[in-house]
Amino acid sequence: MMKKTVCWMLLAVLLVLPFAALAEGTVWQEGTTETFTASGGISAEQALQGYIDRAFGLSSGIVPRAEPRGSLLKGKEAEVYEYLAEEIKKVASGQRTSTEFEIPYTVYLDQTSYDAEELGVDNIVLDNAITDEAVNSISKKTDVDIGTVQKALLVDYPYDLYWYDKTAGWQTSSEGITAHYSGKWYLSLAGDHITVTLHVAKEYSATNERGTTVMNPALPAAIQTAKQNVEAIVEDYQAKSDIDKLLSYKKEICDRVEYNFPAAEDGADYGNPWQLIWVFDDDPATTVVCEGYSKAFKYLCDLSEFQTKLTVSLMSGDMWVDDEEAGPHMWNLVAMGNGKNYLVDVTNCDGDAVGAPDLLFMKGYTVHPDSRTYGYDVGHGTMVYYYYDDGTLSLYSAEELAAHGEAFDPASYPAANLHGYTLTIPEDTVYIDSQAFADLGEPVNILIRRSDVTIADDAFSGSEVILIGPAELKTWADQQGIPFVLISDLPE
Repeated sequence: MMKKTVCWMLLAVLLVLPFAALAEGTVWQEGTTETFTASGGISAEQALQGYIDRAFGLSSGIVPRAEPRGSLLKGKEAEVYEYLAEEIKKVASGQRTSTEFEIPYTVYLDQTSYDAEELGVDNIVLDNAITDEAVNSISKKTDVDIGTVQKALLVDYPYDLYWYDKTAGWQTSSEGITAHYSGKWYLSLAGDHITVTLHVAKEYSATNERGTTVMNPALPAAIQTAKQNVEAIVEDYQAKSDIDKLLSYKKEICDRVEYNFPAAEDGADYGNPWQLIWVFDDDPATTVVCEGYSKAFKYLCDLSEFQTKLTVSLMSGDMWVDDEEAGPHMWNLVAMGNGKNYLVDVTNCDGDAVGAPDLLFMKGYTVHPDSRTYGYDVGHGTMVYYYYDDGTLSLYSAEELAAHGEAFDPASYPAANLHGYTLTIPEDTVYIDSQAFADLGEPVNILIRRSDVTIADDAFSGSEVILIGPAELKTWADQQGIPFVLISDLPE
């Protein structure tokens, strides 16, 4: 709830402020500063996570309003809302660093100077002082409900305000009003703008201090760098098979980042959105814990198009190595289209970790003593145990958490080996002629939906193809030595 609602120019409170005669025929009354605070809404971590999700092209868990609050504003409030919205987005993206927004009066006012008739008052100045009725009248003409504007922006742009310190509130200030005589008295707004100040949260401040109004430009720049790197990685491997994508993403992550041992020893809390950014920001100084590895793997997969029904989930809980507790941990579970779930622990496949280089990647468990514990044999008499925490148990069903007891075998599930490109045969095709798709220049999947298609034995001569189709075509594919995948194994 807003603390208070007052006029934008705050001129109604100027009755108690000092005035002065600047020169003959000029009377000045100084401006004021007011603070507006708001409570509720999403947390700073949720706001940043939402901004990152949107930047990376992913949906956020926070559902936006069907109708933006800003669309309900009219007149001066709407104009100020639109101006501030654009400037706030510039701060979030790093296009500007100052969070002191000077809004020209011309943005929302047609005029800034009025005579007594326009103000509807008898006198603007009496006894060398601006009259109360003149102050009240100009405030009605120029005021903006800042509380309503603030609330609408917080609702409509929560992610772009990830850098904003909600505890500090918004401050508005103006230079005051002046009355000047030129044949008759005129009352005018001093200066040419009003200033709206939003303070930057300590972690985003250029000086790493509270109460500042300068954003650290390196932070939004890191988000953009990470976004570009993620997009490039996904594009580089788009032609790979599903299993090759997973292997490549593991390698990319391990090549780009190192484990932050000091943070882990200090008991770093989960929920830091920067963990994901630090994997891809090209900065050797930014290292991560397990949260960064696992989130990076999931993000790459979420942004990818897979040939099969493949999904990647985040798991959290505790990890043990033999009978020694390693502490809180985060890892992934990959659900393949074959209906089985496989462990992926990229953190412990990196460097000299216990599962390096791939002993804890798409592996099957060795022991499963209870519903929340899985143990994996990594050789040399060493067992690694994963214990689901209560949060994970509440988020997923027992079926979704059930890891498979055997390592993933690509040969047992050909769909995981599908190429990145698929050529679909038109459904009215009943015959595929000799050499129709011979000597294709790149690996390709051939998708045939009809079961009564006749295919020449050399239709795909000299081409590296995988045939996708109904079960009736499998016999022909086996006779030709062509890998075959049931169309039912593909995502709908």
